[in-house]
Amino acid sequence: MERLMEPALLNYFIYNNELKDACDFNSRFTESGPGIYEVIRFQEGKPLFLDEHIRRFFHSAKYEKLPLDLSEKQMRNRIRTLIESNRAKQGNIFFQLTLNPEKGHVFTAWIMPSYYPSKEELKNGVALKTMSGTRKEPHSKRI
Repeated sequence: MERLMEPALLNYFIYNNELKDACDFNSRFTESGPGIYEVIRFQEGKPLFLDEHIRRFFHSAKYEKLPLDLSEKQMRNRIRTLIESNRAKQGNIFFQLTLNPEKGHVFTAWIMPSYYPSKEELKNGVALKTMSGTRKEPHSKRI
């Protein structure tokens, strides 16, 4: 089953330990096998609540019994490399680990489309829609 994925914005994304051109990004990198994910916001080139997101990512991996072959430090470095290489100031990063039967564990991270209201919109309000949903496994951010 192929997953619908947001495009990788800007110039680069991370594939395992490699910085790759965003033009080469496609869902074939992560289309099979179980996986986990996190989304992290960054402002002024700095990831917000990075340690908390990484801890939750490692917790999800343990909960889903997906062994990680990278350390928290390596993950921090990859996320910072992604931001710095793209010269990005603000946005969201989607990162995930999937178990691909042919390639083994695949770690992918990219800057995804995001929207944050302007100061005027914050002052005046914005239209929104809500939806009801329940995560079947709230202890894990499963793909």
